[in-house]
Amino acid sequence: MEDNDNLADDVEFEQGSFSHGTHVGSTISMLNDGVDGNGMSARVTPIRVCYQNGCGPTYSAYLYLNGDANDSDTNFAKRSGGQKLHAMNMSYGGSGGSATSASCVKLGELADKGVLIASSSGNSGIGSVGWPSACPKVYAVGATNGTDRRSSYSSTNEYVAFSAPGGEYSDWNADGVDDLVYAYAYVDSYVQSNNNGNPLIGAQGTSMASPHGAGFLGLIKFYYEDIAKPFESNTSLPTSLTYVEVDKMLAANLLTNDVNKESRPNDSEARPGRDDHLGYGIIDLHKAINAIDSFNNGYFTSFDTLPYYEGPASVVLTAAASYQSQFSSARFRQMVSLISSAKHLKCPVMRGQTSCQNQKS
Repeated sequence: MEDNDNLADDVEFEQGSFSHGTHVGSTISMLNDGVDGNGMSARVTPIRVCYQNGCGPTYSAYLYLNGDANDSDTNFAKRSGGQKLHAMNMSYGGSGGSATSASCVKLGELADKGVLIASSSGNSGIGSVGWPSACPKVYAVGATNGTDRRSSYSSTNEYVAFSAPGGEYSDWNADGVDDLVYAYAYVDSYVQSNNNGNPLIGAQGTSMASPHGAGFLGLIKFYYEDIAKPFESNTSLPTSLTYVEVDKMLAANLLTNDVNKESRPNDSEARPGRDDHLGYGIIDLHKAINAIDSFNNGYFTSFDTLPYYEGPASVVLTAAASYQSQFSSARFRQMVSLISSAKHLKCPVMRGQTSCQNQKS
């Protein structure tokens, strides 16, 4: 079936209920206003797989995106006029799954075509695994709160790749506001009568973290392939940024901040490098853009020779250097100030923009 009307809404939205899909989608697509909106300004194609009573035809959606036969008798390439699919978000999941399941295999086919896929890691806490986030070639996204710590509900497991703001009903940073993710989720009539006219609604969950991750992946893929194009000056570089290259950049600490590298108050165990709580750390778009630019200026010449980050040998955190990391490669340590000095989530650079103002998330 196809939804051929011009309304970007769903049943929950029309009835004045909280719309999970609208909240997730607007987290990716809304403008970043430097105050409340922390969006990625990226175009979103919503595909409905969840309903009021739960999620259903997820596999059919994968078929649709992959160009395979499905119940809609069409596919994404036809409907979009051949537009490139940069990234994909899956803010849903459950226990029980297999790396060899039909869903994981189909998602793997999408990833092999260059689609970068993010999925919520789950909200079941320590030692829990969810699917499809555990599928190979899918990036499981953990959730952080207002102090860059793991949100208490965020699942921990070997599959967590990186983390992003997911919110938490608490006020760790003592600013008088719950540390939630704010996005659009209700019809305007509800907003006017129940939320003092403020359309931005707070929510928590790895469902809120995953769209940050998907937007991040989509933007760095777009920047690499359509703006920076380092493969034009270095023909040995791939023309497409796939999960293969992203994996190597994550392992080199080029895309994230390793906030767990030292113990902190309320988080006493140091977990340098990748860990099961936050993966490789919190996404950093500004850092990622600078890393891609380092391929353009010739500092990096191959994804295969990137350094492998294992955590700092000795780091004294200060306000100015709290996000700077040390690498196992002595040569690369000279470059840390260039690619690691920015704080975590910054505004995206899109078509027609030439600068990116720092954004507190």
